[in-house]
Amino acid sequence: MNGMGVVGANDGNLYVFNPETGEVVQKLNLGAPIIAPVAVVSNRIVAVDLAGNVHCFLF
Repeated sequence: MNGMGVVGANDGNLYVFNPETGEVVQKLNLGAPIIAPVAVVSNRIVAVDLAGNVHCFLF
């Protein structure tokens, strides 16, 4: 992920950010709170929301 951080939040958004500056570089609304740790595998981000959906994004 080229040094970027990723975190899911109770507001239903998945945030990709620069860990050195804290700047949010991308915000994705998943429609429900993200309740589990977000996994990053190779160039994919996997997140699970409170509605039980599993989301997978290429980065």
